Amino acid sequence: MIRGHIIALIVLLALVLLGSYLASISTWKEQKIPTPLGGDAALNPFYAAERLTNSLGAKSMSRRSLGDLPPADGVLVLTAWHWSISAPRRESIERWVEAGGRLVVDSSLFGFDELLTWAGLEYRYPDDSDDEEEDEENEAEPLPDCRDFESQVSGGIVGEARNWELCGMDPAGRFIADDRISWGLADESGLQVVRVPVGEGSVTVVDGTPFTWRELQRVDHARLLVRALALQRGDQVVFLSADREQSLLELIWQNGAAAVLLALLAIGIALWRSVVSFGPPLAAPPIARRSLVEQIRGTGRFLLRANGAGDLFGAVHEALERAAERRIRGWHKMSEAERLDQLSAVTGIERGRLATARDWPRQARKADLTTSIACLEATRRLLAAK
Repeated sequence: MIRGHIIALIVLLALVLLGSYLASISTWKEQKIPTPLGGDAALNPFYAAERLTNSLGAKSMSRRSLGDLPPADGVLVLTAWHWSISAPRRESIERWVEAGGRLVVDSSLFGFDELLTWAGLEYRYPDDSDDEEEDEENEAEPLPDCRDFESQVSGGIVGEARNWELCGMDPAGRFIADDRISWGLADESGLQVVRVPVGEGSVTVVDGTPFTWRELQRVDHARLLVRALALQRGDQVVFLSADREQSLLELIWQNGAAAVLLALLAIGIALWRSVVSFGPPLAAPPIARRSLVEQIRGTGRFLLRANGAGDLFGAVHEALERAAERRIRGWHKMSEAERLDQLSAVTGIERGRLATARDWPRQARKADLTTSIACLEATRRLLAAK
């Protein structure tokens, strides 16, 4: 007992020493962990942007397919969108912008270069030869993720004296300034947000993705959304994202739910009409014992319906042949005339009647079938009784 207590005390002391050591080398700090997105916010990347624009008096919606474009003075925002995958779709957006629409895109657009070419913008990538020295400086001293931007028009500062703080912009690439740019935001690398007029409308390009998911809640991203959309009370804003493509079944249901329901109804009716019934619609008659005569007659009617008159006659004729072989010696060696004589002599039935009954297959008159079968069956029974 004493030895067991000593071991337990040593183990307890070791645990206390280990806990004290871990406490001495540990530091405790509070860390805020964002709550996971839920509901519509977990499915719609523009959930926060919609709530913001609606609270400011606009009417906004989000989609995953283009559908109807907003009115000519409305706003269309694209992210993770395939600009070049469909020429008719792209051309319809271009005509809408030229008629007065406001298009806003971010750098997640697929076909970014094609859009810049159409809008008349030039973008300088980090690997351009003119920027080799500047790229080396950026690599040596990388810019922070969040940094200050100033509002510019054609290279000159206008209006908004306060700088903008934005995050997630490309620290190396930049747009090339020209006289067509009506508004932009620039940091020390150059222009990162630009707006140019196209026809009666405008195109605003953001070299980052500040409008989706939680990004809109960072620093001045909400302010940038309002400025990039040139938002006014009553505007109709459509947010489009293809980051999660709809399945074929979803598209069919979304665009043709009525046709799908009618097709399913037609298939259900066709299956119901073709299904085999498991029983009669009326209640089954009560079970009762039948006499031997009824059973024989029923069996005969069944054979007549199922196999035809020939098979029924053949069955009766075969039964008579077996009975005659047992009762009349040398039956299988006799001719038909001799057989008729023997049957008439043994049973007392007229020879002519027997000949007519046995000869029924050659005549094959259905009206005589019952008489022939009755004659053969009577002959068989008389043979069996001898």
